[in-house]
Amino acid sequence: MVFHSITFRAVSSVAIAVVFCLLFGPQAWADSGRVTVTEENDTLLSTDDRHYTQGMRLSYLSGQVTPGDDWDRPFTWFSGALPVFESDGSVKRKYDWTIVGQSIFTPDAIELRNPPANDRSYAGWLYTGAGLLQETTLPTHHRLENLELLAGVVGPSSYAAEVQNDWHQFIDVRTASGWSHQLNDEPGFVLSYERIQPQRRQTAFRGRYFGRRGHFLVGYREA
Repeated sequence: MVFHSITFRAVSSVAIAVVFCLLFGPQAWADSGRVTVTEENDTLLSTDDRHYTQGMRLSYLSGQVTPGDDWDRPFTWFSGALPVFESDGSVKRKYDWTIVGQSIFTPDAIELRNPPANDRSYAGWLYTGAGLLQETTLPTHHRLENLELLAGVVGPSSYAAEVQNDWHQFIDVRTASGWSHQLNDEPGFVLSYERIQPQRRQTAFRGRYFGRRGHFLVGYREA
């Protein structure tokens, strides 16, 4: 089994920050549910198509979970099996359902029909999934957690080639010539966990922990 490691460009970091504001902001926890569309494109920061070049995600953020009901059970199960979703403060829980998402990756030289072997591969990632979100209010600070599982397909069945080139034709820009060399169809999954503790009121501590494991994305980050 081959694991594909994908490096996201700066545009992804901007989008992640925006999404976290939407998911964890005060208004997000106050309403009964909302649909979110996230669009990432490298044209926001550059004029070329390369590496992680395009991403779209349609998701639904649920209303707040009622403590003790059936929707609360996954949180309880994970908190008993792993050091996550502790109930050591006032807790608010929600679900983030990914209805559909797609990510597109290309090499630097998209004008070449046969891209160099040492360049980024053509690849698409079409997926769906769900995330468990928890905000814990403690006397000195808030803690935010997100446990997410995504599943989908890498390869021609992701329709990345059609989406990119049809869009390029529509806006009258150069299409990518090497999609015939994209990765073959393979199932994939991403399991990720992120925990954020904003700055405490009386200390200078700030923690952020992030991990991913999967057939499509592999990595760990701690800051």
